[in-house]
Amino acid sequence: MTSGRVTPNGTSQKLDIVGGSTFGKYSKISAAKTFNMYVSSAGIEGSENQENWMVGFPGYQRVLNLLPFPNPYPNPPLQPDEVPAGAGRGIFYSVRGNFILVVVNSVVYRLSPTLGQTTIGPLNTSSGEVFMAENLNSQICIVDGQDAWVYQYSATVKFEKQIDGALTTGALVPNYVEYHNTFFLFGNGNTSSNGAFWYVYQFNPSGAPPVGSLILQLTVGGQFALQTKADSALAVKRIPARSSNVLVFGKTVCEVWTQTGGVENYTKNPALSINYGCQSVSTIAGGAELLVWLGINEEESPVICAYDGAKLQNISTDGIDKLLGSIRHPETSTAMLYREDGHLFYILTFYDEQDNLTLMYDFNTGLFSNLTNQGMNFHPARGIVYFNLKTYFISLRNAALYEMDSSITYINENLPRTNAQSPYNFNLVYEMQQMRITSNIRLANSDRFIVNGLNITLEQGCDEDYTGVDIIDGIITETITSPPLTQIVTEFGDIIVTEDSGSGTTGGLIARPDYTPRIDLRFSKDGGVTWSNYVSRSLHALGYRQNILHWGGMGVTNDICFCFRYWAVSRIVLNNGIVDIII
Repeated sequence: MTSGRVTPNGTSQKLDIVGGSTFGKYSKISAAKTFNMYVSSAGIEGSENQENWMVGFPGYQRVLNLLPFPNPYPNPPLQPDEVPAGAGRGIFYSVRGNFILVVVNSVVYRLSPTLGQTTIGPLNTSSGEVFMAENLNSQICIVDGQDAWVYQYSATVKFEKQIDGALTTGALVPNYVEYHNTFFLFGNGNTSSNGAFWYVYQFNPSGAPPVGSLILQLTVGGQFALQTKADSALAVKRIPARSSNVLVFGKTVCEVWTQTGGVENYTKNPALSINYGCQSVSTIAGGAELLVWLGINEEESPVICAYDGAKLQNISTDGIDKLLGSIRHPETSTAMLYREDGHLFYILTFYDEQDNLTLMYDFNTGLFSNLTNQGMNFHPARGIVYFNLKTYFISLRNAALYEMDSSITYINENLPRTNAQSPYNFNLVYEMQQMRITSNIRLANSDRFIVNGLNITLEQGCDEDYTGVDIIDGIITETITSPPLTQIVTEFGDIIVTEDSGSGTTGGLIARPDYTPRIDLRFSKDGGVTWSNYVSRSLHALGYRQNILHWGGMGVTNDICFCFRYWAVSRIVLNNGIVDIII
């Protein structure tokens, strides 16, 4: 569905507002990017009645501060965003125990279905991703790249560092852990020649002394090695829906192994290997029928690999591959598979300040999008669980737990009122920073043309927070105040806004109580290198649902792309547009 306002002697060109981050190797090829949105479809896939719309990626709400506020509580009280500094390192849902474990800094916490918090114990490290897996003996193994710990939630000895076999000699530096058919499988972070080995541990029923420290023991014949290349066995992961098969990740190769039982127990598939290893074990994510990771080998730069147990697919594009090749610190990363409203997403984050990037791939549409927080930096999620009918993640940026859902259309750093120790602060509710840069419009013969105007179709009139201050044909100026302390109105009634109006440097709400949702538009005539000023269109008040917006007068060019930026805390539903050009 597109709007169709075209002037006499004009020609209409489709404007691809519905699309992903399909940018080319260079922006002149294509500048197309999507931020915090994805494509949602209606109708039968591939049929004539199928319609594609852009909708907002789920927002998130802070629900729990894992680190406590000072006691006694200070006066004046701390604000919700002043939670003591920390970083989430891992989150795990125990299906059998019906609780979640989270790791913040060096401490492991247990959370009940009501998010009641219990401290389990400390690790010997305070940074880096933590991996967890559970067996059938009410035991959860936790590895942090240095040690292996076991939390026994139904035993007297609750939390112990493991010291059996290769864990004691140093041959095994537990880098990754996976549960598979009664065993814990360990990837190895050892950088010496022993790093080629991966290990199989089992529950120790004997309770041999020292008490608690031999909860796990190395199985007989439980040491295996990568064989296809001279490589290191970084991680082992069960292949979803492939029963007895696991994938062993090296730096430049992956091997399929099968549990066969007997003394040998695991056997390598002699006819199959994958000529990509793993650049960072933190990028491995498994779910549905897929394993996805950031792959690399000795001959090729990084690509995103997806493996279903039978076929390997490289899902990254030219532009994405170029971007991945520019990452300075790939080890400072995290990834997860997340399903929302029927869409399966792979979310890959590089959170070092030199990289600062989150990419999302939608397996339903085959499109990438960029995800950000309110300041256009990386998305804060590390790990995700579906627990007690809600989706939670632990934050990379602070010691807090968040709920994420498509019904949440904003970022809210206020705690729920039942948990809050300070007043509700509207300045801690942020827009989702939804933005779409379209593909370039060019004529096949490179002739110049006049862009007379454009129209887009969208949903509006559904924002319950609307208070009624319109921005009409906003004029863009530069300012060092973000956002301006007051609104400036011209003699024609136009409100002057800046590039940072509505967010400032922190992405706060436009202006409480005077809040009007809007869409800003700017354009580029050189492939997205330089841009015009923004021109704003206010969206309608609640109940006024006319759904076409129009901009006019973009001048003469032979190459143009557009950037739409959506400022609202309500949901967004956008369709493609029409550009009216005169040749």
